[in-house]
Amino acid sequence: MAARRGSELIIRRGDGQPSETFTAIGAVQSSTLDINGNPIEVTTGDDVDGNNEIWQTFITGPKNFSLQARGIAKSTQPLQNVYDDFATGALTNYEIVIPQLGTFTISMIVGAMSFEGPYDGVASFDVTLQAAAAPTTFVAEV
Repeated sequence: MAARRGSELIIRRGDGQPSETFTAIGAVQSSTLDINGNPIEVTTGDDVDGNNEIWQTFITGPKNFSLQARGIAKSTQPLQNVYDDFATGALTNYEIVIPQLGTFTISMIVGAMSFEGPYDGVASFDVTLQAAAAPTTFVAEV
């Protein structure tokens, strides 16, 4: 991992390939991260009686992630990729790096997005990400 300041939350978007590569979407300037233990509600397509009943997942650990972030980016391509996720409603793997805690890998949907610029070679963005499931991995920072 390249050097970074220890106080910055980092958001990286996966490319969806089998050996997934993650790319930072930009420099996060401010963020609100909500991690809670509320169950995630899911429906199943294989519901035999067709009622599409809502079930709650019962897994250990954090169950719901919501992230709102504001930042800047020198390259607009990562922001374009996030916008494409928003426009298509795609579920995409994101890595959320929390300094002095670790890295969560989570399938997320982009709930809202805006960006401005570029101005003087830098674009600013606001993005809201919502977990579509519990984190698939967590790697503690050492």
